[in-house]
Amino acid sequence: ISTPLPIELLSFGVSPQGHEAMEVRWSTASEQDNALFTIERAADTATWEAIAQLPGAGNSNAVIAYAWTDGTPLDGTSYYRLKQTDTDGTSTWSDIVPVVRTAGDALRVFPNPAEDHASVRTSLPDGPLYLLDGLGRPVGPAIHLRSGAADLDLSALPPGMYFLRSSDPRSAPWPLMVH
Repeated sequence: ISTPLPIELLSFGVSPQGHEAMEVRWSTASEQDNALFTIERAADTATWEAIAQLPGAGNSNAVIAYAWTDGTPLDGTSYYRLKQTDTDGTSTWSDIVPVVRTAGDALRVFPNPAEDHASVRTSLPDGPLYLLDGLGRPVGPAIHLRSGAADLDLSALPPGMYFLRSSDPRSAPWPLMVH
């Protein structure tokens, strides 16, 4: 006997809204006995805190879009995930989404997680950005910012966690998840 999943999650993402907030968005294609969603945040992927709860639709076969704004995001790198809880108390979790909030550098990478491509927008001066694998090794040639923007071709990369680093050694790396 097969038990259907409580929800069919179409998307889950987090994006900076200026320097003061993070917008958490997700959508479902269907929901069955879905009581609620809990947005969880962590600074280290080990210690999670629930920062918001929103009611689920219960039962639905229509696409439903959800959004919530984190008005007190963490500085530096933080991680978000979505916890879904059924009416019987059973829970499942989404993939983890990394986000960087740096007041001075104001870098945005979207979408994040990404598949074949991503866009970078930043207040950093024009110059090279480097895409690094999880071990800090360069992946491909430098990416050149022009007018604070760059487009990334990710189609040849295997799924995993990557990082963007500017040529400024004081700058922290920004995580980029590739599916």
